[in-house]
Amino acid sequence: MRAQILGCALVLLCACKESEDLAQTVVWVDAEPAAREMMARIRVQAVGPMSNLEPTVETTDPDWPIKLVLAPKNGDASRSFTLHIEARNGDDARLMTIQFATGFVANQSRFVKLLIHEACVQAPANCNAGEACNVWSIEVEADELSRNAKSPHKVDAECKPGEMKPPTAAGSGGAGGMLQTAGTGPTAGTGGVAGSPEAGASGQSGACADGYVRKTTGCTDVDECAAGDPCAGHGRCQNIPGDYICQCDPGYQVQSGSCVSVENCQTDNGGCDTTCDDSTGVVVCSCKPDAWLMPDRKSCASFTAPKRIGGPWSTLPPQPRFAFDAEGNGLAVWVEGEWTQDSTTVVSLWTRRYVAGMGWAASPAKLAISAGGSPGVPQVAMSSMGRGVVVWQQEENSDGDIWAVRYSDQKFGQPVRIDQQDTGSAYDPLIALDSNGDGIAAWTQTDGTNSHIWVNRLAAGSWGDSEEIPTSKSGPNGNGNGQGNSGTASDESAFSPRLSLDAQGNASLVWTQSEFETMNAPQFSPWSARFDPNSSKWHAALLLDDSGAAGYPDSQLFETGNGVIVWPRMTDGRVSIRASSHGPTGEWRDSINIAMVESEITAVMPRVALSPAGHGAAIWTQYAAPGVQIWANQYDGESDHWVGAKQLSTVSTTSAPLPQLAIDPSGDGFGVWSEIQDTSREIKVERLQTDAGFIGNVTLHTDEVTPQISQVQIAIDAHGKAVVIWDGYSMGGYSVWASSFE
Repeated sequence: MRAQILGCALVLLCACKESEDLAQTVVWVDAEPAAREMMARIRVQAVGPMSNLEPTVETTDPDWPIKLVLAPKNGDASRSFTLHIEARNGDDARLMTIQFATGFVANQSRFVKLLIHEACVQAPANCNAGEACNVWSIEVEADELSRNAKSPHKVDAECKPGEMKPPTAAGSGGAGGMLQTAGTGPTAGTGGVAGSPEAGASGQSGACADGYVRKTTGCTDVDECAAGDPCAGHGRCQNIPGDYICQCDPGYQVQSGSCVSVENCQTDNGGCDTTCDDSTGVVVCSCKPDAWLMPDRKSCASFTAPKRIGGPWSTLPPQPRFAFDAEGNGLAVWVEGEWTQDSTTVVSLWTRRYVAGMGWAASPAKLAISAGGSPGVPQVAMSSMGRGVVVWQQEENSDGDIWAVRYSDQKFGQPVRIDQQDTGSAYDPLIALDSNGDGIAAWTQTDGTNSHIWVNRLAAGSWGDSEEIPTSKSGPNGNGNGQGNSGTASDESAFSPRLSLDAQGNASLVWTQSEFETMNAPQFSPWSARFDPNSSKWHAALLLDDSGAAGYPDSQLFETGNGVIVWPRMTDGRVSIRASSHGPTGEWRDSINIAMVESEITAVMPRVALSPAGHGAAIWTQYAAPGVQIWANQYDGESDHWVGAKQLSTVSTTSAPLPQLAIDPSGDGFGVWSEIQDTSREIKVERLQTDAGFIGNVTLHTDEVTPQISQVQIAIDAHGKAVVIWDGYSMGGYSVWASSFE
């Protein structure tokens, strides 16, 4: 049981970002240290017309502060929301329930602060058995809220020590409000103190008020929630003295003490683009074949007909890549090879813009490169503010260098070399950016004998000095969580890096490392290192798995400093896909197998993608005679739970390129891959919906098979629109193709 010491003040700070048609309210729930010790479990739920998020937090030992984002549906400022905040102690006894109700202010920034004093959170010593005491309600009118991000309007809940009952008078800006109930039980001032088990009916002694039953000890509250489900399965029932409260799910409202849908198919087709179904009591929209629901679950979209955006007669596979900014603008990059009159090949780097609402720019543009040699393996990243960076490997005389160029205001800057120039060849570059356009580039570089992982940081528009990520024999403590002893490995090489950045600039870098021992085969293992933007330093590298046959990991960070890493492991000829996660402290949890079973099927190079809230999936290739299969497993970062592995593709006759995955901020996304069938290749895509899993396998494109075709990639923007890009082959030449989901 947590120590119950001192009082507390719980502060809600709401800030709203100004928008042309939508007023968002960002709510921070915080508590003083003493309150944090007292509250072992807290639940914060917003009830009302949500259009983009369902902000519910229910957690044991919460990470403070708790953040929620609220928005009125369709910008309707007349709609209101209610925050239900419940705190319990280590014995699961309720300390308090605050109900904070307010309205939205359209097209205006605003702050409001709710200050809950120490008397509102104390041990429930004065609560009788079965009594839901300390239930407080505060209502604030929309015109009382602070506007334009000025000083916040403060509302105090004044709970007197020892009283342990709701206040009896409504107040604003200082006094507690009336107790709000869903049913018809007692209210303050009707024959006794509201919530008291001794409350009488109309002031007469000897009789119990509505919602109470007489027992030998006196009038006892009836628990309506235990007797059934008065909220009709569409909300959370909360018992209070003499009555109950329905905390309705989004899309429902309280009516006659129950939760009923606020929408139906008879009114404007329920808001659905195509098919509307309200047979379950809630509107469910669906789309035509080859189309899927957008994050609003109302509108439908499908992929456009494939379009050739580059080529068409490159002598080399283009290796295309694409990235979005927050507004839906994007940038594609690829290479093209061209025969010259003396029968040599000249390789150049090409780009093409994607404009939100319009599509691809009129024509591609060749990127001017002053360095000699041939570019290859290009990568591109875009920040939310529209700034971008392209990195690539520049190869000359079998020696590779890493180059980069910045992109801003639809223009490219001057290319610069960013690798370590005093060592061997550099290859396999990566780039990732944070919301400000700062970022990190990573690559593999040799020293003449072994290979190592190098990085260079872009900050305030300038590249720093490249640095090697130091590795040590820092391994697991027997459970695969990356915490263990340190030392020095004898002869090792690091390669195949993967890089993830969050919006604040925290970075997760993973790679595969091989250690060679005398007279023995090399041992492969996955490693990880984290970058802290506050200190501008990398934490010590950690060995994630010392089974001896593991590697090729991928990682993804999401908000509040959490992260996930996936990798394949082979033990005694049996293969599993391992997954491990960490919280803000960076300590890795025990890895688990997220594939269906551990089997002799070979699974390689998984990819993981998550939304800022931690919703997403991992996807991988499994080799099984006579061909390959694509598998995926959905992930919920709030509960750190993997839903279950699912096969996405049929068995192909030959091997296929590695699948890719992209997730939007709502947690929806797509998996994309190619399947080889006889003499043709099919570009396949399948939808991931947070509420339905992977659905709707669709073929985007079919072309000729060539062994060198290996690139298919997908990117998704903040609004759920996506672009799939791949290299095609036809009549002896390579080209770049794309299809957009809009």
